[in-house]
Formats: sequence, C-alpha cells, structure tokens
Amino acid sequence: MSSAMESLYQEIILDLSRHPHGRGLQSHADAESHQVNPICGDEITLQLHLESGPDRINAIRWEGHGCVISQASASLFSDLASGLTTAELTVRIDAFRAAMRSHGTITLDEELLGDAVALGGVSRYVARVKCAMLAWVAGEEAITRAHLSGVPINWGVTGAFAASAMVASLVAGRLGRGLSDAILKRGFAVLVLLVAVYVAIRAVLA
Repeated sequence: MSSAMESLYQEIILDLSRHPHGRGLQSHADAESHQVNPICGDEITLQLHLESGPDRINAIRWEGHGCVISQASASLFSDLASGLTTAELTVRIDAFRAAMRSHGTITLDEELLGDAVALGGVSRYVARVKCAMLAWVAGEEAITRAHLSGVPINWGVTGAFAASAMVASLVAGRLGRGLSDAILKRGFAVLVLLVAVYVAIRAVLA
C-alpha cells in the first residue's frame, strides 16, 4: 500500500472517530449485544434493527467509548450493514475477521467491505485487532440472538449454516469452559455442531 493511501485511510479513521456514524441507541431493536475489550477498555452496545419484511437490515445503532480504532470501526460497520441481509453481513464479518487475524497477509476486499478497507493496516498490530473487531463481534452476536429469539429471518442455505456455525461456536466456547478435559471439550463441540446443523436443515426445509 502506498504512503498516500495509508494517509488517506488514517484520515478516514480519524474523521469517523470525531464524527461517528450510526451512534445512538433506538427503541424496538430486534437484538442487542454488549461487548468489552479489556485490553484497551473499549466498550460497545450494538443494536440490530431489521426491516419488517424479508431478512434485511434496516440499521445498526451503537453506543460506546474507546480508542480511535474501535470508534471508527463501529461507524464503518454501521455504514456497511445497512441494506444487507443478515447472511450477507455474516459473510463480511467472517472476511473481516480473517483479514484482521492474518498479520497483514490478507488484503481487505473493497468490493466486499467498502470503506472498512481503511482498517486493513490494523492487522499488522496484534494489540489493536481486538479494537477493530469489537463492533463486528457485537454484530455477529446480535445476529445470533435475533435468530435464537425467533425473529423470522430468511437465511437461505448459506445463511442457515453460517448461523449454525456461529451458534455452535458461541455455545461450545462458553459452556465448554466448565469441561477441563480436552477430549470432552472437543466431543461437546461436535455435539453442539450436530444439533446446530440439524436446526439449520429444519430452517431450510421449513
């Protein structure tokens, strides 16, 4: 990346931290998630607002405080999500996470992630990855909660299995902490995944 592009991206991040997009919670959210980054002290409460018809996001609203990167990332996530289906947003969350964990070896896809490519350089700094990911993790959990609460979401085949994977990861990660034996943990995770796949198949066939 050229120094000119890096400077431009830094300006975008600074501007969004000063003039955030999507900030301010609203009533009647379909789901909500609260996330904290203990390393930096970043904190966010993120709401998912769906349109009344098909599975499409009307708005992402959020409130929180933290470093420049976490605040800018929340704004970029809010801008990106509007108008997408939850399945489409899940694909983008996964792509963003993969790039953030790549230590700079994966370039963010501008066609897929829009202005969020401005955060691409963050992946080279491990301590800042959690800052950039905070809003995206909150969005991922909000989607899962909306699905579990019975909100009528039209996932389709891809979206249904994406949701199942998220549910399996969430439940196994949290409940599995009480299992000290590594084999039991793996077996528990497989069991949860099988249940989640069954739920996904039922959702597709319904």
